[in-house]
Amino acid sequence: MEEKTKDILKKSYTQLPVAKDLPRLAKRISIYEDEILILSPKDVSPHEYLYDVFLTLARMLNVGETIESIKKDWKESFDERVEIERSLAKLFEKHIPDDFPVMKILKTCNQAVISTAIIDIKMTLTNFPTKDVQDSWNFTISFDEQEVIIRNRKCEQSITGLFQFEWELLICFQRPSLECSKVVLQVNELIFLKNDDVLKIEEVRKVLSKYKPKDTLWLLPSEKIIKIYKSISLVESNQNSLTGTLYITCFRFVFTVNQSEVVCEVPFSLFWKLKYDESSTTSIEFWSKDFRIICFDFIKETKLNSFKLYINEAKITIEQDLFVYKLSRTFAPHVAQSFNYNAIKEFKRMQILTEKLTFCHLNTFFQLSSNYPEVIVMPSSISDEEIKQSFTYRSGCPPTVIWRHNSSLATICRVGSPSVDTMNVLDQQIIEAIALSNTKSSVFYQIEIKKKMSIQRDPSSGRLANNENNRLFVKYLQFELGEIQAIRNSYLQLYHLCCCTSGSTNWFAEIQSTHWLEWIQSIINSSIRMVELIEKGISIIIQAEPNINRVAQLTSLAQLMLDPFYRTIEGFMTLIEKDWLNFSFNFYTSAAFANEPNCPIFILFLDCVWQLLQQFPTSFEFNSDFLIILADRSLDGCFETFVFDNPKDRNKNNYISVWTEINCRRTEFENGSFFSRDEILIPSSSLRRLQLWTDYYLRWSVESQTAKRTIATHKIDKKLTWSISTSIDAITRNALISTHVNSAIKSSGSLPNIANENERITQLVKNIKAQQIASTPIGSSVSEQQTQQQRKDSKKFTPKHEKLKKKTKKFDSLGAPVMLHSNTTTNNNNSNNNNISNLSI
Repeated sequence: MEEKTKDILKKSYTQLPVAKDLPRLAKRISIYEDEILILSPKDVSPHEYLYDVFLTLARMLNVGETIESIKKDWKESFDERVEIERSLAKLFEKHIPDDFPVMKILKTCNQAVISTAIIDIKMTLTNFPTKDVQDSWNFTISFDEQEVIIRNRKCEQSITGLFQFEWELLICFQRPSLECSKVVLQVNELIFLKNDDVLKIEEVRKVLSKYKPKDTLWLLPSEKIIKIYKSISLVESNQNSLTGTLYITCFRFVFTVNQSEVVCEVPFSLFWKLKYDESSTTSIEFWSKDFRIICFDFIKETKLNSFKLYINEAKITIEQDLFVYKLSRTFAPHVAQSFNYNAIKEFKRMQILTEKLTFCHLNTFFQLSSNYPEVIVMPSSISDEEIKQSFTYRSGCPPTVIWRHNSSLATICRVGSPSVDTMNVLDQQIIEAIALSNTKSSVFYQIEIKKKMSIQRDPSSGRLANNENNRLFVKYLQFELGEIQAIRNSYLQLYHLCCCTSGSTNWFAEIQSTHWLEWIQSIINSSIRMVELIEKGISIIIQAEPNINRVAQLTSLAQLMLDPFYRTIEGFMTLIEKDWLNFSFNFYTSAAFANEPNCPIFILFLDCVWQLLQQFPTSFEFNSDFLIILADRSLDGCFETFVFDNPKDRNKNNYISVWTEINCRRTEFENGSFFSRDEILIPSSSLRRLQLWTDYYLRWSVESQTAKRTIATHKIDKKLTWSISTSIDAITRNALISTHVNSAIKSSGSLPNIANENERITQLVKNIKAQQIASTPIGSSVSEQQTQQQRKDSKKFTPKHEKLKKKTKKFDSLGAPVMLHSNTTTNNNNSNNNNISNLSI
């Protein structure tokens, strides 16, 4: 390729399409001198800017008088009635000789020169056809004392949309002879727009690695390298060390070995603190918020001091310039798959609109409150003016309905803390109207989240009084979820336990001492209580004390237990948007750019979801990796979804969301064991059943890294397992089809009805799977769930009087939830409130 390019440059410029390509590339040419920009595209006509390019190059090459002498002819040569290419060709022919120094440089700016590079890359990527990205061609000319360096840059994207890369054709000329000394083709940036095929990704990386410049880093769009440290040692927890290169960019630090292999990379938004080794003046530990401690040995003390300086500079850059937004905007035009939350569509799905409940659009464009969504559900009996007044009493967070049970008609409502300690009459009317929208129950529960039960408060403060003039009977509940500082301390203890200790003989005792699982237990217990009330047909409204942002934890977990839709990937994304993002959970101040880990409210919620996933492994469409990516993104701030504190700021900036990344990588997060069932989940909250989320908290430990050397291998193994499972299902199905078709032909002498047989086969396959799962060892959560499902199926054929039997929830000796039927019957009036549908394990 190099020799072909040099041969092309030896040709006369009249034999090359220089005059044809220069006009359309004129606004893409930039000129530098000693890394200082001296000419950049201007808002002028192409031929005017071309003259500036010619004049600047001529002066740099000491032939400026020639260009200045033809200035008059240059302006007169261009006629609007004649194509600029033809005018430029005539001007060159008349005034510019073939050996003119400027033309030796500009000969590199045409299709004939870069064609050799394009052909070379496309021949390499024969299995991955590509196309050029429109308007991506850039042409840079750099001067220094010894060389003139020309950089032709262009972007290519695969036809399938799997990846995009920027290649660069580097051509160097010696000064002053302007002889071509070097031609290099390299790939500077490689971006994968989809991550759903690990094998193809690895193949692309391997193929393009021959174009990767040695000892350089493939950067993200708009990313810049701030500092490079060579011969640095990465010290692992088992005291092994790797020597390589450390890059500090405006977004992350990256450690590589063997000039290209990335060993670790951490965004600076995950930066927590630097800890210095007292026994060494050259070592430093990098503590990140995702339970990772990375130790570097800089060998020299001067390098370490420089690192401290630049890492602080990088952190300031990420906070001030918000590089993540530039990155999001770069990705946005190239990603087709996305997810857009639609509040009206979601409320219609749950059939929340009735004669007594309606949509309220008064907060459109956040005119009344930046902390509430633009569309909320309010009682239809309350006027617009009254709703506007209610926003002032609850600090911009009036009572509103967020979920409704289809059959029991019970609703889950949330409300902000009152701004004063006296009950507002209008506020009471709104809460009463919401409670009375449930026509099947006269009972209504008002729940308050407290730090401690010992805190006393006026019982009438912000609460609904019983009204003798209506049939509403109000009860009160208090949930103690702990003080924020206490939870934060537990989180920090867990961090030190998972990151700073290894091989502990008292591991379980130390986990217990953090009290982390106890906080999870309290949240699950409170959510179960809410679910039991909703299943009895009792509506609830929940609020927290001032400055306690815990409502979303309980409402989200309760809805996850009640509504099967929220256990799908799309449903869980909807739940996060509806209950967390639209109701102003403070992600920015609590996680994304905080100097140290604050109270991990969202991480605690995801941990609770993971506990449900362990107890009900077939009830969720997503897997643990899905929860981990949400935990990571809530901390690193790579997408706008978890950066802002309220929906107003988030909508104003209009950047790409984390759901785009998740949709592009959807297959990584799918649970191969998922069976969609309409059931209520009641988990066990016993500490004997709760576990440490090791996939998240211990994923960077030595043991985890030894068991799973590379992420790629882990993903391939999972895909292989899923492929084998799918193949077994297909073999089972085909064998059943063959057996039933043959038996039908023998018995009737004709082919059976294909549609009916297909339904029978589908049911038989499900039964076989249930039997296979039920045959697993006793005590397995999967076996218990399938046994429960078989019980549910058998109840379809029980007499009516048996169906009216009251279902009582109890726990076995292991703490697993079970269903027992008592002989006590209930009348029709009470069955609406007390009849709880089948509860799975």
